[in-house]
Amino acid sequence: MWAINSKWKRVADIGKELGFKWGGDWTGFKDYPHLEMTGGLSYSQKNAGKKPSLSLKFKMET
Repeated sequence: MWAINSKWKRVADIGKELGFKWGGDWTGFKDYPHLEMTGGLSYSQKNAGKKPSLSLKFKMET
């Protein structure tokens, strides 16, 4: 059971800022725990073998 509260919505917002699509934004079935990285491509483009151009949007500390 997923409790969709302000903390979970913040996680979704962070994911979207990093370029992920969030299932909570879907117009049909809401899949709140679903985050996916599409790289800006549609499913048909990915299925046709097109590769996304992805880049990091944050700096990792070492």
